[in-house]
Amino acid sequence: MKKSRFTEEQIIGFLKQAEASHACLEEAKAYMQSAVAEMANNRPPAAFTTGSSCSAISGGNGVNSSPAVADYMANTTIVFQPSWPGNANTRCFSGNGSCELLP
Repeated sequence: MKKSRFTEEQIIGFLKQAEASHACLEEAKAYMQSAVAEMANNRPPAAFTTGSSCSAISGGNGVNSSPAVADYMANTTIVFQPSWPGNANTRCFSGNGSCELLP
């Protein structure tokens, strides 16, 4: 078996980072789908609650604020930051609710 350049502990750490980042991605997707449905009907979405898989949200209205109808109309980029140990932010577009992990 070929010796890895990473220790088992490092590999486990990488996997935990990826798992936390993907959990935030899934949470962001779910929130944005609901938010886009509300904003498409000219209603403000429910506030995003940080503290579970995502620790912060930033975008059109500033840090830790939910998107507004104007963000939907302008397709503003909303960024969700994962809770520790996640290390990859999630970018969502408020015009259609699509989301992706940032490198």
